[in-house]
Amino acid sequence: MSTRIITFIKIGNQLVNTNAIRRVFIDPKEFQIELNHVGGSGFLIGSGALYADCDIIKINKEKISSCL
Repeated sequence: MSTRIITFIKIGNQLVNTNAIRRVFIDPKEFQIELNHVGGSGFLIGSGALYADCDIIKINKEKISSCL
């Protein structure tokens, strides 16, 4: 039996699966995280469902914007 470890990072009030990150753009004033697009409406985790419809998260000193 193999064990798979899933790592998450906390960004504001969101948890992001690091396996879902496609690339990160770093700018002096902000950075942008591009996520792999998740097809479908979601998938089952235990007794709940996870829905992902955000492809980009932008982070700067003032705010965090997602679902761009």
